[in-house]
Amino acid sequence: MAQLTVTLRQPTQVSTSVRSDGVLDTEDHIPGWVVRGAFAAAWIRQFGEPTRSTKRGLFQRLFEGEVRFGPLFIGAPPPPLSAHEHKYQVTPNCRASHVDAALLDLTTVLRECQDCQQTWEPMRPRSSTVPIHTRTSVVIDRDTDVAAKGLLFSRRRLPARSRVSADGDRESTVAPVTLRGHLTSDDSTLLSELANLSGLRIGGRRTTHGAVSVALDSAADSDTGGGGDPAALPLVRNDGVIIVRLISPAVFVDGEGRPSPQPSNEELSSALGVDAKVLRSWKRWGSVGGWHAASGLPKPTETVVTGGSTYAVWCSSVPTPAAVKSLVRRGLGLRRHEGFGHIGGPFQLPTTLTATADLSERLAQTLTEDDVKPYLVLGSDGGRIPADLSSALRGALADAAEAPSALALAKGKGGRIFGAQSEGRAGELLALPPARAEAIIRWLEQR
Repeated sequence: MAQLTVTLRQPTQVSTSVRSDGVLDTEDHIPGWVVRGAFAAAWIRQFGEPTRSTKRGLFQRLFEGEVRFGPLFIGAPPPPLSAHEHKYQVTPNCRASHVDAALLDLTTVLRECQDCQQTWEPMRPRSSTVPIHTRTSVVIDRDTDVAAKGLLFSRRRLPARSRVSADGDRESTVAPVTLRGHLTSDDSTLLSELANLSGLRIGGRRTTHGAVSVALDSAADSDTGGGGDPAALPLVRNDGVIIVRLISPAVFVDGEGRPSPQPSNEELSSALGVDAKVLRSWKRWGSVGGWHAASGLPKPTETVVTGGSTYAVWCSSVPTPAAVKSLVRRGLGLRRHEGFGHIGGPFQLPTTLTATADLSERLAQTLTEDDVKPYLVLGSDGGRIPADLSSALRGALADAAEAPSALALAKGKGGRIFGAQSEGRAGELLALPPARAEAIIRWLEQR
């Protein structure tokens, strides 16, 4: 397995399905089949058509099965469909802003938040940190070579450079847009062949778009799942259920060859080396098409399950780490060497404090003296809460295991007379919804 880093040198457009409104859309990432096509085109430019080349066998090994081309992302892969969030704004009374159904009892049906009665909705894909650029142009008439009257079209594309600002810093710098993913092969020499290719161009309109710089970092495989990253392996729950999350679309079929929404039990059992079956799934249908530049024809549209689809897999016995690692390297479904069926590691839910940071800031501005009065005993420096105590309380809000040390610190700050009262008020503060507790801490810091 090798990490592939692609840095854009020109704007890049990765076409999606055709639209009827005159807009040529783009993905905010680079799918695996686009990566494969870019490497194949670079290979043909360097060595010639494979039917006429003495290296036809090498071409087939590179692009017809022995190398898997993964998707490239600017940041993290899409969130799993098992991750849920509030349909609307999180309220101050909510104890959690997100929940992952795959980590709960598999018989649990998420309906609404018990604190605010809002409906739980599958988590929306994150917006790319790089804004998509839209450029509108005119259609050139082939007979007159001038702009055709009334015919406009817009092209959406990833810019080659984007502004990046540090947290809390208003100043920003312009930096190249970089995407990362993985290539997988059991033969490291094939990855070396790909690393030696030059002049890659990704996406459409390759005369003025799509030039990239490529870096391929071959990493030694390990028991952690390739590249030495433990997060690359699927999550194995305490009850032995494996949570398999797709980071790219996958093509599944049933015994009759019809589209299926999940991998077959036979495929899972063969890949893991033990009897396995899907207990529960969170999936969504989708389609993948595109345009074949060499022939000038549209590609056939494939029915797929989308990236982010998640499966809870039961196993008759715990599979070995090597078997789980092999499943990740192999992937699931058909057309895996084209970029379909890639598996990701566990998903880290956004923490409640992070998700409600803006809400806490607004609440801090609306609190009254009566709201904060019970907690004024926590202040000592001119009425302000000491910095080490506020830090300890925030740590306890993020991790309940830190609560005893935060309460002990509050008691120590109160001294022999007010120590017990300070400890009690700190306990009451930690029992509040996190957004409200954070707002009160901010208020006490600003006294």
